[in-house]
Amino acid sequence: MRLRAQLELTRRPDALERFTQATESNSPLERVHGIWGLGILTRRGAAIAPSDVWSAEPKPVAALADRQAAAQRLVALLNHSDAEVRAQAVRALGEGPLAGNALPLGRLILDVSPRVRLFAAITAGRLSADKFLPEVFQLLVENADADPVLRHAGSMAIDGMCPSAKALEVAAVHPAKAVRLATVMVMRRRGDESVVRFIKDASPVVADESIRAIHDLYFETARPAVAALLDQRDRRVWTPFMLRRLIYSAYRLGGEENAARLVSVALDPQAPEEVHTEALRLLGLWTKPYPVDQFSGHWKPLPERKVKEVRAALEKALPALIKKDSATLLTTLSLVDLYQLDTAVLTEEILAGLVANQDLSGAARAKALEMLLARKPADVSALLERHVTDKKDEVAMVAVAELARQNPERGFVELSRAVDAESIVRRQGAWKILATSKVKSVDLLFVEKLKVLQETKGVSPAALELMTAAGLRKEPSVQIALAALKKSLDDPKDKLAKWMPALEGGNADKGFGLYQSLPAGQCMRCHKYSMDKHAAGGEAGPNLAGVAKRGDRNYLLESIVHANAVVASGYGTVNIELVNQGSLSGTLIKEDKASVDVDVAGVRWRVMRKDIASMAEPVSGMPVMDGVLSLQ
Repeated sequence: MRLRAQLELTRRPDALERFTQATESNSPLERVHGIWGLGILTRRGAAIAPSDVWSAEPKPVAALADRQAAAQRLVALLNHSDAEVRAQAVRALGEGPLAGNALPLGRLILDVSPRVRLFAAITAGRLSADKFLPEVFQLLVENADADPVLRHAGSMAIDGMCPSAKALEVAAVHPAKAVRLATVMVMRRRGDESVVRFIKDASPVVADESIRAIHDLYFETARPAVAALLDQRDRRVWTPFMLRRLIYSAYRLGGEENAARLVSVALDPQAPEEVHTEALRLLGLWTKPYPVDQFSGHWKPLPERKVKEVRAALEKALPALIKKDSATLLTTLSLVDLYQLDTAVLTEEILAGLVANQDLSGAARAKALEMLLARKPADVSALLERHVTDKKDEVAMVAVAELARQNPERGFVELSRAVDAESIVRRQGAWKILATSKVKSVDLLFVEKLKVLQETKGVSPAALELMTAAGLRKEPSVQIALAALKKSLDDPKDKLAKWMPALEGGNADKGFGLYQSLPAGQCMRCHKYSMDKHAAGGEAGPNLAGVAKRGDRNYLLESIVHANAVVASGYGTVNIELVNQGSLSGTLIKEDKASVDVDVAGVRWRVMRKDIASMAEPVSGMPVMDGVLSLQ
């Protein structure tokens, strides 16, 4: 109401005097409304009325003399004892017709009140009052980057006072880092790629801000200089994220020189482990860059690049890379395969040593074993026999797969044991190998295990792998047993029956990947996965943090494929028909024997049971996943 009254008063003939009188009031609120009213008169005169919007001739701006007269009333308030009056008055003058250099902005920019300083600096920038540039510099120096709002005000002031590169030079060479930082912010706002001059600034804060501008805003002419900082990264301390900007710049530029830079980062003992990992990952994407920028998430496709750009640097670094931790070793061996690197340095002796190294991860040892087997070593039989019982599942399954290829009968013995192993990985891996086994008695094993699976109603950690492998077999007996299993799971009275093969044996990492990216499900639109309020995801559905503690496997499976079976409290929509012929529709929050609580458009209603004629079962807002997902 106060705002509407203020706007209406601007249209009255005595508006100037009324607002001036209001600024003299003892009420702080009335004084502020008076200043705002004078601000409207200063900016354009009478405010546009709602009826003016439909007028063929819009209401013209008031005469310059009238606007100047209103502005002079504001100038008189710049000496007021109330800091908020000074702040609001100088803010309003920033949209007025008076020349900035004619106003007493210098002392206001250095006022004791931070709010006065803020609005005075912004007004000085808006009015291009370059006379007060020294005061703006002093403001920034005194602030020393402590208050980001005042830093922003100083930056905006410099932007308005120094419209040309020549005028901005005095700020760019200022000895105070706070002034140089504000200058970098100005150049970033303008899209000025000459901000590259600051990437080696004496202040890491200033240098980092210039690197952010170049990398994040795609200042491509300046990017080579950012990538070149990798050659001198030992000259200062880098945060992991700033190092990532350097390696991403090198990655986007491509070329042998930049590939070598990423390899050097991967080998640098001073770089954080996460940066090592990221450098190697980017090297794996080098020849066929993913079209989405790996740092910003923006769509920024790059052309495909030749293998020779990355091959020489990786081959030279191989001896050092294979001596690092498991994750680095695994990635390195994958790069050897991907780019067909010269593996002369990876002798059979070295690979055998990696396979035997129990301190390495199973995945890294398994990759080394694959490469060793590809060399067809003389002692391959002994090697396979030694590792088919390896403690690491990944290593054992590589050995079993090769044993089944070289000696099908002997391999079948190990695979027959593996399908009943305690390890889920071995059981699942065994069925994948058995899918193509040529041993005569393999069909008997399939039939036996399919019957067992039918007896357990499809529940087994390796159920999906067994059913998939059986589907690839041609033996009639296997197909008959598989058909019988599927028929037993097709129970119209039990909607969950057909999903039971997925009850056990899942992979948490792959499940999280589906949560993040399954197009048909779009889980993240409605669910978070963390109690952190800043975590990604929506809030329309229950938070999935700790979801495994809310029920058993059946409950979780049912909640995914048949969301309406059990609707979580506070997330189901209900329709209530009342005894008095009325109705209510909203989210069910709580119910007991006496009452029902429903959220209707943000308002909580409690309805007594005696007043309810009927109430529908709660309906989940989650899509019907039964028709979207598959067992695979």
